[in-house]
Parts: sequence; structure tokens; C-alpha cells
Amino acid sequence: MQEQRRKEATSPPTDDYRGQHGAPGRGAGAPIHDLTQVYPQDIYTHPHYYEDLDDPVTRTSMDIARSMRGRSKGMITVFRAVPKDVPKGTRINPGDWVGIHKGYAQEHGRSHLGGQFRILQKTVPIRHVYTAGDSINEWGYDPSEETK
Repeated sequence: MQEQRRKEATSPPTDDYRGQHGAPGRGAGAPIHDLTQVYPQDIYTHPHYYEDLDDPVTRTSMDIARSMRGRSKGMITVFRAVPKDVPKGTRINPGDWVGIHKGYAQEHGRSHLGGQFRILQKTVPIRHVYTAGDSINEWGYDPSEETK
């Protein structure tokens, strides 16, 4: 048993669970700290124009995103539902789709993974989380840094 745990801890990460479409990132999305790169300026004052805030998960995701405005430094926890049979030790990888609300990852697991899922979570720098602007619930994790 201890040998199995050691093997799982040292196994390389897997991304076999990924879907076919890529997550937004640097150069193809807006960082969570500046949504106006893909949304109109009034996303912060009138978010209900763009998202269904009657949904509690979406409302919380919007609240989290709005609280990140102008904060490129600091950390945020992101979540991802993966199939239950993905090996233990699997972690969130660069280029993964993530949610900023655990409830959204759970909804995704129930609806897209037939309820056979587990949730990964990772605390990452705020500046590594991007949106394509099509859903406040769906984000990309891109830890690549801008070259100077």
C-alpha cells in the first residue's frame, strides 16, 4: 500500500481527461483581473446584462470575478471535475478548463461526466486565470508568463 502511494505521488501528471476544445489563456482571453478585455466596460456595473444572475452558482462566480478586478497579484483557488477513474495524483495542468466556484465544477461533473467524477482544486496566481467571455463560470488556467 505504501509503495502504491509513493508511485502515485511520483507519477507524471496526466491530461487524458481533457476535452477537445482548448481553454482560454494569454493571448486568447482576458485575465480575471480585467474582464473588459473581452466583455464591455459595464460588466462590472451591470453584470446581469451578460450572465444569468438568478442562478446562485453563476451569481457567486460573478461576485468572485468582480472581486478580482484590478488585482493581478494574489492567489485564487480553481476547481475542475475529472472522471472518477483518472489516476490519483492527477492535478490541474496548464491549459485546463477550470471554474472559480466549486459548485460549478460539481455541476459540470454531474452533467458532463454522468455523476462519476471527483473534484481537483489548486490555488494559483490570479494572473494565470483567463476567460473567453462566453461564460463567467468557465475559465482557463495558463501559467505562462509574458516575455519581456
